[in-house]
Amino acid sequence: MRVSSFYKVLTCLLAICVLNGFLSFLSSNVTGIQDQSLRLANQPREMKKFHRAEYDLIVMVPSVVEWKDRREYLRRQFQRSQTLTSAKVLLLFILSDEEKLNAISEAHEHLDLVFVPCKDSDQRAMPEENSSTTCKVLRGIQHITNHFTFAFLARVGDDAYFRYDHFWNSIRPSLPEGPIYMGRFNQDENVWEQHLQSHLWLKTYPPYASGMGYIFSEEAAYYIGKASQLIEFRTGYPEDAVVALWLIGTRTLRIHSANFHNHLGGGPYKTKNCTSDSILIHYMNPSLWNAIDEKGELLC
Repeated sequence: MRVSSFYKVLTCLLAICVLNGFLSFLSSNVTGIQDQSLRLANQPREMKKFHRAEYDLIVMVPSVVEWKDRREYLRRQFQRSQTLTSAKVLLLFILSDEEKLNAISEAHEHLDLVFVPCKDSDQRAMPEENSSTTCKVLRGIQHITNHFTFAFLARVGDDAYFRYDHFWNSIRPSLPEGPIYMGRFNQDENVWEQHLQSHLWLKTYPPYASGMGYIFSEEAAYYIGKASQLIEFRTGYPEDAVVALWLIGTRTLRIHSANFHNHLGGGPYKTKNCTSDSILIHYMNPSLWNAIDEKGELLC
């Protein structure tokens, strides 16, 4: 009986030792797992990488589906200017996604249409919160900054002749580094839009580049594209003045140039003769485009 009791005690002691060893092993491994998780948490996270096409200049043109003839003029001018500069340039037209079915064949043929969630509306109705053009400019910038890298982004009217070869070859080398907003600026103009007066308490517009066309440097464009995806930007009327509001509070350099202008027959304001210094000519018409097609040079 005593031998039997001895073996029972010995068995219990062995069992306790084995259990303690197992618990110690388990504890050390759990600690190891916790330590490893802490080390991983303190390591920098790798962002998912994807390729974005690189360009020197991207030309963005808000348009509507029925103005295909204007887009054809711009495409021909774009091809002609490509022979005059070594810059890598991309031309994109920004259209409402509501019209996608009406532009399928054109989209497949040219691969330069971008469809965005904006409604085409009559600008003369002065929509308070959702101007079609302002919406297309904002969504276009968001699309471009999400998918491309570039040095400059130009917003150009579909009735404007942007001499991007002249801009790249002659103007761009003298521009300072940093965020830039370039165009023909208006200053000290009274605000007539009630929604801007009531929501923002504005009596005068900030200096803004005329809607005929303007140019952003990479930094300014990326600020608009990324910040507007974090906090919603206003997209009301008028587009050119509202765009200037997006940049208030930033150290963006505004560069005025009278070489963004209407041609002499294009209205009473902002007109001048087209010269070799002209950067953008607004209110182009078929006869002017055809004259350029025939002569291959600036004739307006």
